[in-house]
Amino acid sequence: MEPQPRRRGRPRAFDADAALERATRLFWIRGFSATSVAELGAELGLSPPSMYAAWQSKEALFCQCLNRYSETEGARPLDALRAARSLTSGLSEFFKRLLKEYATDTEPRGCFLVAAMAEASALPVEARKIIDRLRVQREAELEQVARAAKGRGELAAGVDPKLYAALIASFGIALNIKARAGVPRRELAREAKLLHAILLAVAGGAILRA
Repeated sequence: MEPQPRRRGRPRAFDADAALERATRLFWIRGFSATSVAELGAELGLSPPSMYAAWQSKEALFCQCLNRYSETEGARPLDALRAARSLTSGLSEFFKRLLKEYATDTEPRGCFLVAAMAEASALPVEARKIIDRLRVQREAELEQVARAAKGRGELAAGVDPKLYAALIASFGIALNIKARAGVPRRELAREAKLLHAILLAVAGGAILRA
């Protein structure tokens, strides 16, 4: 009897979603450039041939991680803002969710997308395109929130919804960068409270006008 050829590729118990979650965590902590194929294989319990059979390349795996994250953990703060009935409560939930997701007691801290943006120059072209697309999408979604608030009379006359959305995004990125740098949660919470107050003042027309 002739020996049967060995099968290559994914093990039968392979869980693609769990594997993407573990790969995302590794990329998030170490960064794309510093993460090797061997490290990814060890983290996922896959041999290099199995990894390449599943994702073709490290670059392709990283791109899938970006897309998955943007639809799960990365979407939660904005989802909380969009689901609220008022701008005031929405901003409160936005910052609460941001701190809960990103100012954790364990690694990784901060936002994976923001971390990827920080090393954009070292990323493959396709990953940079994904990050740019996600950034534009987030800005558009924040602008929709701001325009809805404007329609409810929660933004003063002369306050530009597009600029207001950009301000929310900038505050969120700033807190994420500090969270990744290890700033204590208590300190970040104090800053978030101040940023919330600033955004409400701007909404009332006290600071930013078109």
